[in-house]
Amino acid sequence: MKKIRMIIDVLMTAMLPLLMAYSLIGESNHEILGIVMFALFIAHHIINRNRTAYKSDQCKAERKNK
Repeated sequence: MKKIRMIIDVLMTAMLPLLMAYSLIGESNHEILGIVMFALFIAHHIINRNRTAYKSDQCKAERKNK
């Protein structure tokens, strides 16, 4: 699972500059990469949902102790 998480993060990082280079890659490629980036974004959040829930609970506990 850790390897999949790393692959998704690397792909998202590599795609971001390509998406910003709209004039270099063209409109159709930009749209395709945008759809793929959105799918990776959703996958990233699904894979990391347990970690997010844990951090949220941890923050709530820290606030309660203050």
